[in-house]
Amino acid sequence: MKSVRTFSAAMLVAWVITFTNGVAIAQEAVAARDVISTLDGRTVENVIVAFDPQGQLKLADGSSIAAADVLGITRKVEVATNRQLPIIVHLAQGGSLFANSAQLENEQVTLNTSFGTLQLPIEAVRAIVFKPSALTEAATANIATPSNQFDIIWAEAPDGLQAASGLIRSIANGKVSGEFGGEERSVALPKVVAYIAADLGMKTPAGLALLQLADGSQFRALCGGLADQRFTVTLPGGGRAEIPWNSVASIAFTSDRLVWLSDLQPIEDLQEPLVTNPRPTRMDRSVDGNPLTLRTSAQRDPLKFEKGIGVHAYSRLVYRNNLGFDRLTALVGIDNETQGFGDCVFIVRGDGIELWSQRVRAQDDPVPVDIDISNINELSLIVEPGAQLDLADHADWCNARLLKTK
Repeated sequence: MKSVRTFSAAMLVAWVITFTNGVAIAQEAVAARDVISTLDGRTVENVIVAFDPQGQLKLADGSSIAAADVLGITRKVEVATNRQLPIIVHLAQGGSLFANSAQLENEQVTLNTSFGTLQLPIEAVRAIVFKPSALTEAATANIATPSNQFDIIWAEAPDGLQAASGLIRSIANGKVSGEFGGEERSVALPKVVAYIAADLGMKTPAGLALLQLADGSQFRALCGGLADQRFTVTLPGGGRAEIPWNSVASIAFTSDRLVWLSDLQPIEDLQEPLVTNPRPTRMDRSVDGNPLTLRTSAQRDPLKFEKGIGVHAYSRLVYRNNLGFDRLTALVGIDNETQGFGDCVFIVRGDGIELWSQRVRAQDDPVPVDIDISNINELSLIVEPGAQLDLADHADWCNARLLKTK
């Protein structure tokens, strides 16, 4: 009997360990769930196991979602708040990659990134910044609006940062080489702060998705799909990469069933402040020209948005809805740049009738907007001052978009 009791105890211990490990694995799976938003307004939490952009997004429970209905994917992947890699590569179609090293040879840029080696045609690259902390205001402005005739390098000189224009042929073997002033010259790479490629006017391909990676990189690419925990993308210009799925933090897709309001021209753009100076409406920026940010009580760092509209109360933007869109969605709030000040009322009207309104203060969490605009011809987005006049009323319509869900 003693041996039986001993065996039974051993079995019980093994069962407890197995059960405990099973619970831990199940809890880990739940914690690792992906959040999938769809065009019809649904939010699905599950684990994505495979994805074919032309077919289905397959989930761990055996269900699937049509890829054409997926608007975005947010994953439980922590994004680095402090840049870990020393080089910033700005892309011609917007966004940036972080890299350990960058070379240019034979019209190809080779990057050593957190997810492996990536090769891009030079047309896909706007700038390579080797020393971000040394950038001056002039160099930063040059990156934003590159020349359409010359490549430019910014390099350290005894009297400060200096720019030289020409044709850069290579960045390799510890130097930047090219033709400057009709002569072949080279500059030691340790002295180079930034290389800015000539703007060749490459057209933006249709169907680009916006990807956010764990290392902080954010860029647009064509999605090739997910298989065996590797996510394949093709960057504009032809650069192809396989990214570990656990490095992908979020994906925002484009669709002909969606249009961002910041990409449309309003038929009316009225700004009438009460006591402050007039400020123009900003597309995809706050009214002060900064990236759109909203604070939230759910996390320490503010939420950041690439798409949206920044205005100052009083503001009225009017859009035509003549292409069959049936929903307006957004996330609204006072931009984090006000440092806790601001109080205003967001209003949406359709054909002159109020459809939705909400008072929002800087201390409040962002407020979601989801409105049926079926049969609405003219849509008005209004921000009125709150109790503090219009002081610090930096209002953001983040991710404001029109959808076709029917």
